[in-house]
Amino acid sequence: MPRARRPFDIVHIAHTSFPDDPRPRREAMVAAETAERVAIVVLRDGRDPRPVGHYGRVAVVRLPGRRRRGSIGKYLVEYTDFILRVHALFRRDARFRKARVVHVHT
Repeated sequence: MPRARRPFDIVHIAHTSFPDDPRPRREAMVAAETAERVAIVVLRDGRDPRPVGHYGRVAVVRLPGRRRRGSIGKYLVEYTDFILRVHALFRRDARFRKARVVHVHT
């Protein structure tokens, strides 16, 4: 029987690339010092195409999509698409669903 994977203690959600954006990076790294299992869900950028990786003790989950400059309407569509992808991830993976803390960076 496969071993069950433990849920994350803290999950950060950021509509940005990682580790480029210093604000979610700092908060995720501080959380990793205080909790056992920390994950951050971000956009997949061109530099690191891997869907899943690690940055120190932080699990990094990269969802398809890019952040582009444009009109407010395009930004809203892009942001909504990202949130829907995050929602789908949480529904299909119990490690996210059972997280004790979910921090959404805006």
